Amino acid sequence: MVTHNFELLKNTVPGDSIESFLMQIDKVKDEMHYYLTYNNNNLTKFKISWISILIALISTILSVLLMIFIYKKYDPQPDYRHTNKPFGGWLILPIIGLLTTPLVLCIQIFTQHFFNQNTWVNIYQSPETLPTASAFLIAGEIIYNFFILTFSIFLIILLFKKRSSFPNLISVYYTVALLGAIVDLVFSKIIMPDLITASLNNDSVQTIVRLLFVAFIWIPYFQFSERVKTTFCKTIS
Repeated sequence: MVTHNFELLKNTVPGDSIESFLMQIDKVKDEMHYYLTYNNNNLTKFKISWISILIALISTILSVLLMIFIYKKYDPQPDYRHTNKPFGGWLILPIIGLLTTPLVLCIQIFTQHFFNQNTWVNIYQSPETLPTASAFLIAGEIIYNFFILTFSIFLIILLFKKRSSFPNLISVYYTVALLGAIVDLVFSKIIMPDLITASLNNDSVQTIVRLLFVAFIWIPYFQFSERVKTTFCKTIS
């Protein structure tokens, strides 16, 4: 039981100050609040989150089904047939970036504590977050990350098959990656503003700037480069 003690500094209150005095009393009552916290040392230990695994599994399955559909149905006619030049020139740079993307994404996914049950527990225990909105935000980040991971692997397959759909789809990939980073930062600052430190905010802004630079350079390249047009000439039929 919590009790509060109230003590007047004067024995009497002037008659013309009673109304103001009562208002001050009400103000003190309104500001009487407290938080109850529970610190369990077990929260420092890693516990597998089955809800995270389920979300990741569903996201991966749906993403794979989408990629299979695109693989079979999206088959644009190339500008040049039967050319199929080998990889070379400036094309090597985005290829290197694409080949390293799945590894980088896996490291990011498994170092952000998405699969730690304590992450979900802390959301509902922290007074600085909106629990339901924060839970949806984390679920959205899991879905997005596994979609991007699946998308990058799919692009690698198209790359080595030199499919005519590759230039347009990698342009979509660059756009989705950029928009995803922006949306994640905006909603994180809205839902969990007190948990977004200056360092984390700067890292997010740097990521957005990097993705913007990548999109600005490579989307026009994949859309207008003759090297690209003479390299990706194969169709599924």
